Amino acid sequence: DGNTLASGSHDHSVILWDVASRQPIDEPLKGHQGDVNSIAFSPDGKTLASGSWDGSVFLWDVASRKPIGEPLKGHQSDVKSVAFSPDGKTMASGHLTGNVILWDVARRQKIVTLKGDQSYVLSVAFSPDGKMLAYGSSNGNVFLWNVAHRKPIGEPLKGHWSAVRSIAFSPDGKTLASGYFRGNVILWDVTRRQPIGDQLKGHRDWVTSVAFSPDGKTLASGSEDGSVFLWDVEPKSWEKIACKTANRNLTREEWNNYVGETLDYEPVCPNLPAS
Repeated sequence: DGNTLASGSHDHSVILWDVASRQPIDEPLKGHQGDVNSIAFSPDGKTLASGSWDGSVFLWDVASRKPIGEPLKGHQSDVKSVAFSPDGKTMASGHLTGNVILWDVARRQKIVTLKGDQSYVLSVAFSPDGKMLAYGSSNGNVFLWNVAHRKPIGEPLKGHWSAVRSIAFSPDGKTLASGYFRGNVILWDVTRRQPIGDQLKGHRDWVTSVAFSPDGKTLASGSEDGSVFLWDVEPKSWEKIACKTANRNLTREEWNNYVGETLDYEPVCPNLPAS
């Protein structure tokens, strides 16, 4: 509901903050024996998950600020990322052995371990419909999994040359953003499994976090260089910029080459003559 913010720290604790008063809500949540690397609220805001360097995942009751039962244990090492499915029934956690564990939140039991390529799993995210799970690895690959069938969807998305620290789906699930070491962000067409245009360049260090706005028109990226960029990722905006820059429509030959002959030719720039 936007009223509470959670933060995890190298001091092994989690703090819940009242956004309006900008003050901590009660004492820090303590239980982990290592750095808290990742935290996520359930969709209804009643549960908070935290993953730690000690290999454990805690589920916290936000109202009482107490752990829900014993920590979830199944990882042998550092838990780098946690995420809830849109219906809140499943949670995913990724760690340094290259595997992702899916958990049944209500039963607090492991559903399955998704085994990747043994590189570090640094970021996980569910698609908005909950049918797909994406995760970024230390070798630069982005993996897509079918959650119901628990099988990978095709080959990994390859375009990064180093560790993928953060990933996020757009609200409509059609686009995936991934940020990595070089300071760049790649936008992926999820259906076609191809990059959309050139990489978004501007940061000078690791891109550690990416997030779409609720309307999907803007992407925010945060970097270890201390900067945050806001990117216009709305295709209609790109069309306007392209039309202003080129000052003409595509020719029919260009349309066939870049758009495809299966789609009827139409002028993209309405105020300029068609080919």
